[in-house]
Amino acid sequence: SNSFCTLLEVRAMNAVIRLLVLSVAMLHANGFMDKNVHAPFVDPKQIDVALKKLYEDCNGKNWPSPWGDRWGRESSCAWDGNERAKPPPFGTRCTNGGWHKLPPQDDGGLLFLEHFSGAAEGIVPREFEACQMTEFLSFWNNKLRGPIWNTSMHEFMNRFDLSHNEMSGPLPDDFMARNLRMADLINLAFNKFSGPIPKVIGTFKVLNVLRLDHNEFSGAVPAEITDLPELRHFGLANNKLSGQVPSLKGLKSAARIDLSNNQFDGSLPELPDSVSRVDFSGNKFTGEIPASYGQLPFLRHFNCTGCDVKCSDPNLLVHLPFSSHCPAGKRRKWES
Repeated sequence: SNSFCTLLEVRAMNAVIRLLVLSVAMLHANGFMDKNVHAPFVDPKQIDVALKKLYEDCNGKNWPSPWGDRWGRESSCAWDGNERAKPPPFGTRCTNGGWHKLPPQDDGGLLFLEHFSGAAEGIVPREFEACQMTEFLSFWNNKLRGPIWNTSMHEFMNRFDLSHNEMSGPLPDDFMARNLRMADLINLAFNKFSGPIPKVIGTFKVLNVLRLDHNEFSGAVPAEITDLPELRHFGLANNKLSGQVPSLKGLKSAARIDLSNNQFDGSLPELPDSVSRVDFSGNKFTGEIPASYGQLPFLRHFNCTGCDVKCSDPNLLVHLPFSSHCPAGKRRKWES
C-alpha cells in the first residue's frame, strides 16, 4: 500500500508541474498582464528617452567617474539582449531576453537605477513613468528638484529612494498606486514635499520602511497609513503635520516610530508591542502617558520632550534606558 500511495503522490506532483508549466506558457502567450487591471503599457523605448534626458538635463557632463560612464547615448539599454556588446549606463541594469521580453509580452525593461554621486542637479524627466517594471530606483544624495513624476505607472517597485534632494510639491492621490504588493521601502526624507500624506500608502501591506521625515507635509496623519503590519520604521519627523495621531497599534512590526517636531496635539496614541524607540518630542501632546506604555516588552527609548503630559504612575517608565518622563532618565554617552 505504501508503494501505491507513493505512486499517487508522484502522479499528483507531475500533474501540478504540468499545470504550472501550462499556466506560465499561457501567460507568455497572452501578454504579461491584464491591461484592464494594470497600468496601460508605455512604450519601453521611452526608457531610453528618460535616461538620456536625465543625463542631459541633470548636469550629466559633470557627474564624476564612474557615474557618468556610458550615459548620454540615444539607446541606453541593449534591447536586443546583448549586454556584452552594449553594456548599460553605470548604475543601471536593463533586461530584455528569454522570458523577459519587453512589455506587453513580458517584464523586461529597466531593472534598477541607483545614482548617488551628489552631482545630479535638475528635474527628473517625466518619461520615468515608462519604468513600469523597475524594481529599484534610487536618486538619494543629489540636488534634484521640482515635482515628482507619475509614479502610478510603476508596477514592481520594491525600493524607492529620493532622499536628500530638493524635490517639492505634493504627492498625488495615486502615488505608487499600482505597487501595493511590491513596495518594501519608500524614502522621501530630506526634501521639500508638501501637502497631505496620500491615503493610498495605507494599501502597501508589505512596506517595511516609510520615511517622509524632514519635509513640509501638512494636515492630519491618515488612519490608513497606521495599519501597515510589516512596517518596521515609521518616520514622519520634522514636518508640519497636526491634529490627533490615531492609534498606532496596527503597526504590528514597528521597531522605530518618530513623529518628532510637528504640531500634533491631544492624547498620546496607542503603541504596538513591537516598538523599541519612540520619539514624540517637539509636539503639543497633552494628558496622561498611557499605562500600557509601561507594559511594552521591547520599549527602550521614549522621548516626549516639550509635551504637556503627565505620568499615571511616577515609576511607569523607570525601567527604560532612556525616558523623558516617569521619571526622566539620563542619556547614555552614545545617545548624547
